[in-house]
Amino acid sequence: MPESVNISSRTKLFATGLVAFLLLYLLFAANSSSSRSESTSYGYPPPPKPSSILPPEHVTVQPLPSRPPPDQATLQSSLRQTLRAILDRAIPSHADSLLKQSQLCPNLKNQTATTQIREDYEWWETVSEAELRAGRDAVVLEVAAQLGVSDVGGEENPELDPKAWDGLFGDGRRGIVYAGGNGNTAKRILNSLTILRKQGCMLPAEIWAFASELKRLDGRVRRQLEALGGVSFRTSGSSLEGSGKHYEIKGEAIAHSSFSEFLFDSPLYQQHGMVLWPDYGKDSSANPIWRMTGKDCDPDEFTAETGQVLVNKRAQGGVVLAALLVAEAMQKERKFWYRLSQGDKDTFRYAFYLLDAPYSPAPHYLAAAGSPLTDGYKEHVNCGHTMLQFGLSPTEWELPDVRKLVDADFTPPRDHAPPLFVHANLLKHSGGLNGWFAKNPFTYHRGNTFQTVKHVTPDLLQNSTSKVMDRIRFIVYNHRGLCVDIWEEGAASGEVAQAVTTERWEDAWGGMLRGFEDLFYDNGGITA
Repeated sequence: MPESVNISSRTKLFATGLVAFLLLYLLFAANSSSSRSESTSYGYPPPPKPSSILPPEHVTVQPLPSRPPPDQATLQSSLRQTLRAILDRAIPSHADSLLKQSQLCPNLKNQTATTQIREDYEWWETVSEAELRAGRDAVVLEVAAQLGVSDVGGEENPELDPKAWDGLFGDGRRGIVYAGGNGNTAKRILNSLTILRKQGCMLPAEIWAFASELKRLDGRVRRQLEALGGVSFRTSGSSLEGSGKHYEIKGEAIAHSSFSEFLFDSPLYQQHGMVLWPDYGKDSSANPIWRMTGKDCDPDEFTAETGQVLVNKRAQGGVVLAALLVAEAMQKERKFWYRLSQGDKDTFRYAFYLLDAPYSPAPHYLAAAGSPLTDGYKEHVNCGHTMLQFGLSPTEWELPDVRKLVDADFTPPRDHAPPLFVHANLLKHSGGLNGWFAKNPFTYHRGNTFQTVKHVTPDLLQNSTSKVMDRIRFIVYNHRGLCVDIWEEGAASGEVAQAVTTERWEDAWGGMLRGFEDLFYDNGGITA
């Protein structure tokens, strides 16, 4: 393991989870002492034996009783009914669906990504019922085959032997799953995992990548990763190799990892076994997803971003795993599904829609973190290159490692969870862009990367009496790199006139984020 360094008490916030760079997926199992299953999963060999795992220095995780894999006959019988119902579900016309969804969610047109409207709206209007049905039914039949569910769409799928069935739901361990393996993403994974290890997190990690990428992976970077302990490299079996991106194998990586669950005590997570954090916008009322799933839009629901997810594959009697397989199937057919979801991120949410199964949305809207623009871009003076996501409960302020990070005179809000995840999603695009991968110097470096946090107050997404979230707007723009800005459009009588505020990164949330930038660059921040 790399030589340890002294980390200030402020930067120990990583022990609480502020670690999600790029494609960090945390899947913790309920029992760290469970033995590894040697069964294969859909043709995937068991992961290679990881490098030795060093004992944690200052983090002790108490194992919880492991939830057993769901009963095969019970889950298959339930899924048979669900999948048949999906195949039988009528698909309304675009006009009928748009009329209904526009009445239910009249403000969605102002909160949908403009790029999605520009690129896909015409297709939404013209795509036929037959095309939508074919795309939907292909996913259903794929999942039925993977889980051995027969008599769905006339298909007879072979039963799975008990050992293979149990292997689908993980081996009972907890761990971390990363998707990415080319030169740049491997360095970001090294950055993230190094920080985790230095904070005493010794959970095993799987790194999923295309075979060609693992073959070309820089030997020095691979050795550095392996030296961190507990690292296994997994080869994607996706047909996207050579044409896809790492985020497009997230469904595969999570569904087929050897881990089972993210260990998290929050009742919000325990309720459904799946937590998704919000993106900046909402689905359009014209999106064909409403036609395909039979679900009505929710005016309070935002799209998801999957820089981090919490997953228990065994939850809901195994339905969560079925949803992951649906998302994986959607990602394989990206030319169809990404015209609805703008990438992989909302395929997870749409999978739960399709199965009519619940998931838990994180309670708070995200903040746009980044830096001010010295010259501005039109009316925008802030570049939000990083998503700051929050925890699941205000009680998290009471955690000792969190209390150490905040100023002594800071009074935590009673209705807001502390910051939990940093997802530096646009920081990698902070060069001067004449196209996505132009070779220009990075705009950001140590000293000017994390300077501001722009956030909404109040920011509860569900069951809020405030209508502030209906007025939140966002834009993605290119100004020497990709940026996001958020603002409030108009204020109704009696509402807060300035719901969006900008704070200094060092001062926000009682100084909890102070020292983060140095930690990022000290451990290989890619824009250094």
